[in-house]
Amino acid sequence: FLFITGRIKEQYKLENGKYVVPSPLEDQLKLSPYIASIMLHGINRPHNVALIVVELEELEAWARKEGLTARGKELLREAKVRELYRSEIDKYGREFRSYERVVDFELIAEDFTVHNGMLTPKMSVRRHAVIDRFGPQLDSLYSVRPERGVSAGL
Repeated sequence: FLFITGRIKEQYKLENGKYVVPSPLEDQLKLSPYIASIMLHGINRPHNVALIVVELEELEAWARKEGLTARGKELLREAKVRELYRSEIDKYGREFRSYERVVDFELIAEDFTVHNGMLTPKMSVRRHAVIDRFGPQLDSLYSVRPERGVSAGL
């Protein structure tokens, strides 16, 4: 049997020596109605982190039902919103191996498009362009973050 799970050049190695092909997990997580796009990152790092482009319309509808007063990009800073995305990641990523799962994430409102150079015309994520644009946010996910309860050692 031959199983094709993604492009070989998208595959990367974690710090622990395990190889990760991010596209199957990204495709699974995009099934969530609250996630417009997602990019996993973990090249030579202890674990995977994700950059999540939120589906703002769905998120705002959820926020109204939950009684949150924030709207638009302000919602991305709400603790309840982070809890929602953590539960969505856990729900849609449960069938993957533990080392493949997302440990921490950053929520953003800027979508990946061809016009901003983060997607190819074939609609594939240009990982290097996204890392160049959001590198500091991705790097900060590996440092100790007491407000999130996540540290680089976990």
